[in-house]
Amino acid sequence: MQASRWFCSAMLTGIGLLLLCRCANPGALTGGPKDTIPPQVVKRIPPLGQTNFKSQEVSITFNEPVRSKNLQQELIITPRLQEKDAYEIIEKKYSIILRFKKPLLENTTYSIHFRNGIVDATEGNAAQEAMIVFSTGAQLDSLQVGGTCTQALSGESIENALVGLYPAHDSIDPALHEPLYLTKTNNKGQFRLQFVKAGSYQLFAIDDQNNNGKWDKTELLGFLPEALSLQNSIDSLHIELVPQDVKAPQIVGKRASGQYAYTVITFNEGIDSCHLQPALPFVLDKSGRILKLYHRDSLEVQITARDSTGNLLHDTLQLAAPQGKEKEKFEVDISESYQAYTQELQLKIHANKPIARQIDSLFYAYIDQDTLNKQLFARAYFQQPTPNRLVFKQKIDFRDSAKIFIDKGWLISIEEDSSQTQWSKKVNHANPKEFATLRLYIEKKEGERWIMQLLNKENKVIQEHKVGSEPIEIKGLPPGEYKLRFFQDSNANGRWDSGNYKEKILHEKIFIYNKALRLKANWEVEERLVIE
Repeated sequence: MQASRWFCSAMLTGIGLLLLCRCANPGALTGGPKDTIPPQVVKRIPPLGQTNFKSQEVSITFNEPVRSKNLQQELIITPRLQEKDAYEIIEKKYSIILRFKKPLLENTTYSIHFRNGIVDATEGNAAQEAMIVFSTGAQLDSLQVGGTCTQALSGESIENALVGLYPAHDSIDPALHEPLYLTKTNNKGQFRLQFVKAGSYQLFAIDDQNNNGKWDKTELLGFLPEALSLQNSIDSLHIELVPQDVKAPQIVGKRASGQYAYTVITFNEGIDSCHLQPALPFVLDKSGRILKLYHRDSLEVQITARDSTGNLLHDTLQLAAPQGKEKEKFEVDISESYQAYTQELQLKIHANKPIARQIDSLFYAYIDQDTLNKQLFARAYFQQPTPNRLVFKQKIDFRDSAKIFIDKGWLISIEEDSSQTQWSKKVNHANPKEFATLRLYIEKKEGERWIMQLLNKENKVIQEHKVGSEPIEIKGLPPGEYKLRFFQDSNANGRWDSGNYKEKILHEKIFIYNKALRLKANWEVEERLVIE
């Protein structure tokens, strides 16, 4: 009997030890499959589509614990509430509650979309169908407006673009006003505004990078030039967003230098060019935001400044006499671009002082390693867009190679000091078999003016050509992948115009040829296309 008890006791002890060892094995336990199922809505207050709702509190409840995630940015309430703090968010274990601080508008359909702002408490799966829709009146507005948003210059869809409907009247400005109805595009650039009341609206789309609900100058903008008279649902709109600048540059600062003989003018944006009356020597820095006017006496100057989109500033400046007598160090920056096939060299020279003249003998090339075969590049080879900028663009004629030099002292400033910058480059004859030729046969509508842009893989413009009746042949292209983009030059100014939302003028039409052109060395590629 005692032996039997001892056996049972030993057996139980052994099983316990075995279980303990198994539990101690860290590789034996697993957490199970990862939860990928999003929280499911189990209750809404008010129920979806309820009418005559009068409460100032709404809630949405889920089948598992939830938490908010960037809810202030994700939450979309339409019609838009005017006050920034019009409601408070209350989080509970299974629910999210919105408590409005003021009564809602009468006879109005409200749509509350939480988007991806509610996730489960463990894995962060975003809740699906997280929305509340109700009416404070007897009817539920049911119209919809849908479509897609793309970047006009690339053709790519835009995710999280803000699409808004504004009450239609002339004073609406997306830079100043927030929309009445709004939504955001999904990862395919698609949008849908739901539960909209019949009426007349202006539609704007904004690539709202700073999430302030308004358009800022650095953001892409798209719009419909005509008001939407909404009586039936629309679901096929296509909105192209473009960079747009409709405001003239503004002068935000003016000071006479206490050290040098110039006045510094500061702009709120970069300008491309300026004209002064009376004419004064000036320097425009690389950003285009800082203008230095060289003068000795007090005087009045009329200035016209132009930005990159053609907006003009006209102003009159009263300049006090600068007190500075010192000379600023003369500095020169040189950037280069060389086309091996055509042997064309382009230099952009930027100085921190106005350039008075050049010493021709200090910019030269030795041709084919022959020091007696020396080519000088005189003033006639240069363009001077501003007093402190020079542009050199020239084919270098050689058979085998050339070495190009810029020596110290090449440039002389208006203060009679010389540049100390040196520069050199050796270029070799290119084998034509290392390059490709592209020949384009392009059909367009009679009377339309188009300009073709050849882009590289990084969307940088390599060349531009006017589209005519003859094929476009481009030789000397390095092997690689290229794209074609066309813009309709309606006003024949030779550049693409981005439009003007204030005047309800759309940007000039863009056509993107969606086929990538892959070129190999010693290839001749022909492509036929129709501009649509």
